[in-house]
Amino acid sequence: MDDPFAVLYPDPEQRRQMFEEFQKHEGRVQDWELTLTAKDGSLKTISWTNLSPRIPISKQHIWAMGVDVTANRQVRQELREKESILAGITRQIPGVAIFQYILEGSHGYYSYITENIHEISGVSAADLLSGQQKLRDLLSEKDQKRLADLIVESSQREGQVDFEGEAEDVTGRKRVWLFRALVHRESNQRVIFNGIILDITERRQIQSQIERAQKYQMIGILAGGIAHDFNNLLTSIIGNAQLGQMQIEPDSELNEYLADIIQSSEKAAGLCQKILTFAGRKMGRKTWIDLNQAIIELKATLGSIVSNQITVELDLQPDLPPIIADPTLIDQLLVNLLTNSSESYQGREGVIQIKTSLVEQQEEDFRKMLVQEFCSAGKYLLLELSDQGCGIEEDKIPLIFEPYYTTKEMGRGLGLAAVQGIVRSMNGAINVHSQPNRGTTFQIYLPSPHKSPPLGGTLAPPPQ
Repeated sequence: MDDPFAVLYPDPEQRRQMFEEFQKHEGRVQDWELTLTAKDGSLKTISWTNLSPRIPISKQHIWAMGVDVTANRQVRQELREKESILAGITRQIPGVAIFQYILEGSHGYYSYITENIHEISGVSAADLLSGQQKLRDLLSEKDQKRLADLIVESSQREGQVDFEGEAEDVTGRKRVWLFRALVHRESNQRVIFNGIILDITERRQIQSQIERAQKYQMIGILAGGIAHDFNNLLTSIIGNAQLGQMQIEPDSELNEYLADIIQSSEKAAGLCQKILTFAGRKMGRKTWIDLNQAIIELKATLGSIVSNQITVELDLQPDLPPIIADPTLIDQLLVNLLTNSSESYQGREGVIQIKTSLVEQQEEDFRKMLVQEFCSAGKYLLLELSDQGCGIEEDKIPLIFEPYYTTKEMGRGLGLAAVQGIVRSMNGAINVHSQPNRGTTFQIYLPSPHKSPPLGGTLAPPPQ
């Protein structure tokens, strides 16, 4: 051939680029893939290595070795296309990553994992593939051991394995992950796990909320029934004690005993009312209420509610629409929240901030809140009450609305349970943010009247 390069590489632009690349590397090329045209017209990919600089041959200016990698390159291309498809699918499904994990003897490593693992854990796929970071290090100590035991156990057999573990991603957020994989044993020393990693944190939260709502419903039914019957008995006791007082002289020693009976019974009746409120069975007169005005009026009587070492600051958005509620329950809601915040200072000086505003909420905004099962999208009046008191650990926040649960020495145990009952009865929501020794913020969402029909009958027009 006069010009073999023109036959093998008929595209003149390809030849020009090839010669430039060759000269740039001064002829020292290795695993240099070029596509040439075979005699039958088919295209072949050849991996060239120039051996001339390392093993010179007399009277030969250039000699090289070429390996046909056409099939290899085609396989790599197909793998890239499949990986691209997998990556495209996983990008459309948030919270899901696809992986391949290989166990060789006692050594395990990821051979493949999709990029969106970063969204789930905060760790990049590159760091996991290189072994610089390990997902298991983000799991709790208990779950790290469980996962290690499961890998060893499942490597002895083929089939599907599932593992749920609690973790903390690189940003410090609590997460729950589900590992689901198919196990394939290639040999006694090599086991392949092909599977997916799911972030099921939100699913677990929703499940927990449903279980908590069901528990409160059962407790409410039981407590409400007992409290209602007990309240009827107390009414009879108080009535009979008062009739007894009418039958004796005022200075009679028996009058003192009857007065004690009446006083204790009235306290017990008040406790019954709190239990009925928690159970959502306390019905009262509903009317239009200006929430800001209710807060201002309550502040004037704070001496009997909060410690005199506590300062209450108000930040009330003007011209809020009125809400539909029982005034007594709104007062009880405010009193219980203020009492809880005041007690959180445990006798120290402090500030309680009360803020109101009108907000627009979507259904997904409520999903992570503690109390929210009756809420839908719309406008809500937001009541925020914040303190810098003792606070509480994040994992204990769901417990604070349980009857008689308290972390404070002075805690009484029913105040926040009643708050939950009141808000639930109004189809509202509660969100809580708290940190130990840094304080707590309660966010109470009350439906704006244009999105919820009047509760309990016809009402007069709202105040102008």
